[in-house]
Amino acid sequence: VWYVFIHLTDIVYQFENLRLGFAGTPGYLSPEVLKKEPYGKPVDIWACGVILYILLVGYPPFWDEDQHRLYNQIKAGAYDVKKEKQYRFSRANVFRLDPSPEWDTVTTEAKRLIDSMLNINPSRRISAADALKHPWICVSLNVAKSQLFFLFANERERKTERERERKEANVNRTD
Repeated sequence: VWYVFIHLTDIVYQFENLRLGFAGTPGYLSPEVLKKEPYGKPVDIWACGVILYILLVGYPPFWDEDQHRLYNQIKAGAYDVKKEKQYRFSRANVFRLDPSPEWDTVTTEAKRLIDSMLNINPSRRISAADALKHPWICVSLNVAKSQLFFLFANERERKTERERERKEANVNRTD
């Protein structure tokens, strides 16, 4: 009995003194996580901002082979630095990135959404509900809906045409 008690006590002691590191891919971690501050839902918006950035231009906003420098970039909200990229502050008080040529086809609204998602201040970061109401998302959804309608309308026309051709072929066979 004493052996089991001592063993359990040792397990509890080890668990209480366990130091957990960061969980997640380093480039997606938000500044508040890296600063070991309390965090909540805005960390997910940050990660979504990183993903959106990657989807739009094909490379991550924060990158360095040295993890310490990478974390410093994230904490400062300084997007990936390359010679051809220009940085300036936006109204959201975060660094803006307008490199060429990757960003030439990205709309201003998309850039504003990324800025609001990658705001280093979690209380000023856009919420999920507000992100879904963002003009870039709404316009994109409307475009997608109209494209889907167009595709379905075209498919309906093709299906009707195929059915007409089959009926004509069946009529010709019976003759």
